[in-house]
This record gives sequence, structure tokens and C-alpha cells, in this order.
Amino acid sequence: MRWPTNFILTGLAVADLLVMLDYIPFAIHNYFDPLSRLTASYFIYPWAVYMFFHALASQVCHFISCCLTLILAVWRYIAITHPQNNRVWCSAERTKLAIILTYIVCPIMCFPLYLSLRISSESRMVYDNGTLIQKKYIQQQNISYTNGYDNETIYYVNYTSGIYLKISFWVYGVVIKLFPCILLTILSKQLISALIAAQKRRYNLLSNKGVPMEKLNGKATATNQRLLEQEQQTDRTTRMLLAVLLLFLITEFPQAILGLLSATIGEKFDMECHRPLGN
Repeated sequence: MRWPTNFILTGLAVADLLVMLDYIPFAIHNYFDPLSRLTASYFIYPWAVYMFFHALASQVCHFISCCLTLILAVWRYIAITHPQNNRVWCSAERTKLAIILTYIVCPIMCFPLYLSLRISSESRMVYDNGTLIQKKYIQQQNISYTNGYDNETIYYVNYTSGIYLKISFWVYGVVIKLFPCILLTILSKQLISALIAAQKRRYNLLSNKGVPMEKLNGKATATNQRLLEQEQQTDRTTRMLLAVLLLFLITEFPQAILGLLSATIGEKFDMECHRPLGN
């Protein structure tokens, strides 16, 4: 089981690495120089293209990570409940195929997200130093271009309107966020039950129930010892996986709830609540 597990963990690490690499320019641009968002130079077209890519790539790679986590949990559950068929059902070839299919199918399932975003442009008034003049201030002061202020074109990522936006909210809230959380919750419960059953089996091996006395110093005892060591190794790996799943659920369930609320309430909730909390 080591190689299949290592393959899944490698695929998981690659997906998470892509998320982090994609996030680095965003974090540097937004958090190291937050005042830049008040200037027109922040809203240039190349940055809008990157934000479009960032919004989609981060969701796709994160969805791949979620699916690989699900596969890892399923593989571990099979290893505990069906150890005799584990090497066949969870072979290295099938594991590689599952990883490749995950990297292919997940971007396809996120297709509605691609149609829900667009790069928009508009003309904005700026001060001499390039700082954007807020629209509320323009309306209050009745400022026009004849007052000597410059006019700049800014570019930003915006939602499309219509059915694509609604579908994207449901895909994000249910398919990408909520559905994996529900499946992982069920699998975690099953893994805990399997761990309890494995502890009972180990107790039976230690007490040698059902083993004839004349075999205690022979082949039967050696077999029990090997089975005991395998059970202990499996339990340690499963406990570590359960800890990972618990941390995953703690971070993902709030996002799933916010995503579901965005799908049911609409764009206004996403703009006023989901985005500020997400950032």
C-alpha cells in the first residue's frame, strides 16, 4: 500500500503547490502594498488577466486536491476493511489512473466557472498622482473632466450575468465545496469504525482466541505476530489520515456553507459577505 499512497500524496502535493505558487503574486501585490489598490496603475490589463487566471486556477487546483484527498481516504478504507483485496483493488496502476483522471475531470467539471467571469473595463477619473477618485466623491462634489482631472481606463475581473453565473455559484458551493465535505465526513466515520474493529481484531490476536495450545510456539504464533505488526502499521497511518481529514473539514465546511449561501441568495451575498470573509 506504500507506493499507491505515496503516488496519491505526490499528486496532492503537486496540486497544493500549484495553488500556493499561483497565490504568491496575488499575496505580494495585495498585502505588501495595499495602498496600490487605490491607484489606476493597479488595474492594468495584464494584472486583470492574471486575476482572471488566478480566480480559475486556484479553484481548479483546490478541487483536484479535494478529490485526491477523497481517493486517499477511500484507498485507506479499503486497506483496512479488505486487506486481502487491497493490492488488487488499489494497485499502483489503478492509483496512477485515478490520479490522471482526477487531473483531467476536475478542470472539466469547473467549466461553468470559466463562463461566469470576464474582464471588464471602464474610464475613471484620477488625481495628478494617479490615485482614483471615488465615485461617491465625484457625485457629491459634481466633479467633471473639465476640472482638470485626468481620465484613465482601468481593467478588472467581473461576473457575467445570467444563467452561467447562477450555475457557477451552485458548482462552487455544492460540487467543489459541500459535496467533498459530506463524502469526507462519511468516510471519516467509516474509518473510525474500521479502526475500532481493527483494535478488536488485534485484541483477539494478542489473546490467541481460537488457537490450539500446541500451536502457540509454532507457525500460528508467528503468523499472528506478522498480522499484529501489519495491523499496528495500518492503524498508525489511518490515525494520521484522520487528523488530516479533520483539519480539512474544519477549513472547508465554513467555505462550503458560504458557497451554498451564495448559490441560494445570489451575487449580492457573495460580494458583501463571502468575498470579505474569504479574503
